[in-house]
Amino acid sequence: MLERVFKNSLTKKLFLSSLLLATILITMGASTICYGQASLSVQAKRISDNGDVFSIAFGSLSPDTKNKLAPHYVEVEVDGDYGVWELEIYTDNFTTQPDTATWGYQYGGLKGMSAGNRVPMVWQAYGTTTGVSDPPSDLSGWTYLKDKKDVDIPGTAPNESWNTAHNEGYTNIAYGGPGYLKVVEPGTTGVEDTDNKFVVYLGGLFGSAEAGEYSTIISFDLYHLAGEESPMISHERIERIGIIGNKIVFKARITDDESVQSATIHYKIGKSGKWQSRVMGLKGTATEKEATYVLPPQAVTGPCEIYYWLEARDEEGNTGYWKDESSPQVIKVSQSVTEMVWVNGGKVVLPDGNPDDGEVMVDIPEGALNNTTKITIEQITDLNRIPGYEELRDWKPIAIYDFTEEGIKFNKAVMMNLLYFDLDNDGKPEDWVGEEKDFNEKELACFWWDGFNWRLAGGKIDRERNIFTTMASHFSYFGLFQARPMGISEYRPKERIITPACADGKNDVAYFTALSGQTTTINIYDITGKKIRTIKGEPYEWNGTDDDGNIVESGVYIYQFKANVNGNRRLVSGTIAVAK
Repeated sequence: MLERVFKNSLTKKLFLSSLLLATILITMGASTICYGQASLSVQAKRISDNGDVFSIAFGSLSPDTKNKLAPHYVEVEVDGDYGVWELEIYTDNFTTQPDTATWGYQYGGLKGMSAGNRVPMVWQAYGTTTGVSDPPSDLSGWTYLKDKKDVDIPGTAPNESWNTAHNEGYTNIAYGGPGYLKVVEPGTTGVEDTDNKFVVYLGGLFGSAEAGEYSTIISFDLYHLAGEESPMISHERIERIGIIGNKIVFKARITDDESVQSATIHYKIGKSGKWQSRVMGLKGTATEKEATYVLPPQAVTGPCEIYYWLEARDEEGNTGYWKDESSPQVIKVSQSVTEMVWVNGGKVVLPDGNPDDGEVMVDIPEGALNNTTKITIEQITDLNRIPGYEELRDWKPIAIYDFTEEGIKFNKAVMMNLLYFDLDNDGKPEDWVGEEKDFNEKELACFWWDGFNWRLAGGKIDRERNIFTTMASHFSYFGLFQARPMGISEYRPKERIITPACADGKNDVAYFTALSGQTTTINIYDITGKKIRTIKGEPYEWNGTDDDGNIVESGVYIYQFKANVNGNRRLVSGTIAVAK
């Protein structure tokens, strides 16, 4: 039985402008998914230095360009030690069968916006990176990228239809099973690979390309050749967790040709830990069940490794496995994550194992960074590391997160989600050790550490997903506390004097962070009453400049805005001194 167990796609776009330039953009992010008894991971990389990329571009091409190698390749990793599998590559450019009078009979590659326009594409697979040139005119060593709607060209041989290509293995780039993996390198039926990783190079045949916009989606399908006598376990593996104090939810889909009877998770904490076996809850039909097991937060109290594998049985006593004791899945549990964010923006997520709530995350928009930056999010549970903890007394945090790069200042506001726990869903939050607080979650407020004090950051709570969202233009410690009684003074900036002309990154900005999540306008006036700056929308802060971007003269300036204070709309005003 041939069963598709995984699909992954690369989105590609081609632009030809005025018959002069051709640029292909391939948008691709790293991803890993487990389905059935195998997993597939793909990552786009530069040929020049093997660095990860989020896009692949052919660059500018002249109208006389014929065949062109993409300057990037796709690295593929397959883990299929628990069944025989095949991996194929293709496009699926049409939802219905196209008109052959307009589009012809072959549709693989890039589809034009204008009817009938297409750029064929070709591919090569290798066990490792190698020197690859532009596809030659006879395409020796290259394989056409097929499309699922391809039909046989009348009067030609061999049969060029999709069904024939699929059934005869023309679309396969690799195949394997327990203990082996073979890559279909040029001119071979498969070359042994030892590290489960291989690469795919792509080429475009631009010789007949018309001016216009082209696009396609390249898909990788992983097929599992499964026997019908044993239950099939489909599971998205958990690789990393960055949160302590949350539950870890394991889910799997179990299918069987007769009837699923039971599912079991086997796990241990730490390499030297003792294996534990727990029955997974089942729901669904007789032949298809969703299996679930929840590891309680008390089981994991600090950074560690969790080892696990899954087992399922049917009513006939047949057993199916996802991993096993000799080679289990490993979850690396920490309390931090570090990722690079490019100038075009991106998200950094502190992963947790609970799909029932939200996640700790920072979303950095395009233009917020001037350079590629390493961003770290860390959950803080060591009381000695919580700034100002001794002065907090009875006002204890529910959650504390440290967002760095230290001292970074964004060009525009970034969005941050802070997660809190309410595992019993009674509306009362718990801290990271499971202690339930005696107030309702709607009383939570977000604060940030300015180096001396915890200051109100504002924002909005999502009680369904147990997250608090705030906007900020800087990084620091951010925490969730029970809201304190707030007056107008809470909305005033703590900075009474700013020195923007010093350009030393210190005391350059007055922060009105308590306004985060509100809609208002801050007006700045000089001492004569002349309005010199209007601040609309987040981030609510003033860097000592006027509306033209010039640093104002030294002196005293008046700010004024309206804020929602304890449910009432209030006018707030005060002064800030600027010293050059």
